[in-house]
Amino acid sequence: MQTFDAQGWVREIRGHKNPLVVAGEGCEQITLEGKPLVAYAIELAETLSCPVAATGNTLLSVQQKAGSVKAKKMWLAELFRSLEDDWQDSILEDRPDLLLLIGYRPEMVEGMAAGLQRISIAHLGPGTVTAAKLTMGETPLAEWKRSLDELLAACK
Repeated sequence: MQTFDAQGWVREIRGHKNPLVVAGEGCEQITLEGKPLVAYAIELAETLSCPVAATGNTLLSVQQKAGSVKAKKMWLAELFRSLEDDWQDSILEDRPDLLLLIGYRPEMVEGMAAGLQRISIAHLGPGTVTAAKLTMGETPLAEWKRSLDELLAACK
């Protein structure tokens, strides 16, 4: 099993100018040792000074828990479609060059991620997204939490 390298992830993330945190349904449903997954999404966005595109009701949690983070409701398919067309969206002036997907099962994003060109994908969840530049792979929940905590600490 490959060991998570938080410093390597941060180097890759910081190498992008226009990241976008994309928070999915899992952010509403998953809690890791008392900390909701949406809190990780918000903290990551705050640390990177980037906005959050949130699916469905996840937007409400982001808005309630995040003071300074810019957030917008975006359906995942809508986001991926707009990335392939001419980007015109209020959440980011310029097309994002990195999507940080959190709260999505790998099989949900695999096909959409494979079709993207010019945009890097980081999947911050257990499971492997083969089209992602960064992916955490299969990992137990306790290890996943540790990896997310390490990533946030390394980003600061």
